[in-house]
Amino acid sequence: MSEFRADPLFGNPCLIVPEKATRPNRVRVTQASPRAQSVHLSHPLEDQLDYPGPCPYCPGNEAFSSPEIYRTQDLASAGPNRWQTRVFAHRHPAMKLEAPDLFTDLKALGHSEALSALLTSKPGFGVHEVIVESPNHNAPFWEMDVERSIQVFKTLQKRMSDLYQDRRLLYVQLFKNHQTAAGTHHEHPHFELLGMPFIPEPVMRLNSARECQVCEVLRKEEPDLMGQANRSTQNERMSTPPPRKKKADLSSRRAHSERFMTATTQFVALMDYAPEYDYQFSIYPSQHHSNFQDATEDELRDLSRLVSQIFTRLNRLLGEFALNIVIFSAPNPLGFANPGSSSMHWFVRVYPRLIRKTGFEIATGIPVVRVAPEDAARAFREKEL
Repeated sequence: MSEFRADPLFGNPCLIVPEKATRPNRVRVTQASPRAQSVHLSHPLEDQLDYPGPCPYCPGNEAFSSPEIYRTQDLASAGPNRWQTRVFAHRHPAMKLEAPDLFTDLKALGHSEALSALLTSKPGFGVHEVIVESPNHNAPFWEMDVERSIQVFKTLQKRMSDLYQDRRLLYVQLFKNHQTAAGTHHEHPHFELLGMPFIPEPVMRLNSARECQVCEVLRKEEPDLMGQANRSTQNERMSTPPPRKKKADLSSRRAHSERFMTATTQFVALMDYAPEYDYQFSIYPSQHHSNFQDATEDELRDLSRLVSQIFTRLNRLLGEFALNIVIFSAPNPLGFANPGSSSMHWFVRVYPRLIRKTGFEIATGIPVVRVAPEDAARAFREKEL
């Protein structure tokens, strides 16, 4: 029987119709893009992408991208083109810092009033950057060794921290579009970020809640986490972060929720209760921390290993697939009188793009999910590494 559900974090509805998964070709209709065989020849998908020849994100082609903002050097190799990660402005930015800053007057308004004011035409003030994950044209970060994957996360942290020095940018959204079906215009693995002069409503919902909604989800889904995540209320919030407590080993536990995928000492992965897409899942820090940019190297190492394990298993279960990755984190702390007042709990959400949306979903905004999250989690757990 079908079932309506609501996302406990963002409130979005969905309709679970597991019977649809039994229809031929219903579980998977989008196809993975073939991987390019050469980074210096015309791309086999160039008619679908926005460049006519050599990949501008590959080593030696740096002149084809915008001026470089930041890079991490490949210490194992010499030469000007030997880098690990590169950051530069998007060639066709959705927002520009050069646009007139007409948002100063909005800062004096409440959040709802500011959003209403934005419904009128305003210049696209903001920042749009590209973060190239690796010189390798065919290696997304989850296929790299752990140390290189950590470097990707550190680069994301660096750019978020740098941009938050600008008080005009209230929120920086980090995201990754993997393959053309997920919206990418360059198949070379990369993240993007958008720095905005306002806080998106879903983030504001989590940030201004009386208690951390992610901690509530973890307490309900994984009771062993009680006492691990810091319960956050308006009366308990402090201007300085609470001390980090000793972490429990979640990976060896036996009692889990039906949506449990896997866990480490510092993170837990769960299929989302009310997903927008089949096999949609989230990775949560097991303790309450608001800002992704404050994650330690030890935590990033744990996260890198977990992500690699998850994608190895999912690719064996589903084959290669298009996806979007979004990192949700607290807004710019400089935009608040009390920077320690956030109820936000940063986390990573992954949206597999296996099914195209139908007219009903577009018209109503209610996604139809063909694989129940509980079934997806069970299939994931049963798939051998």
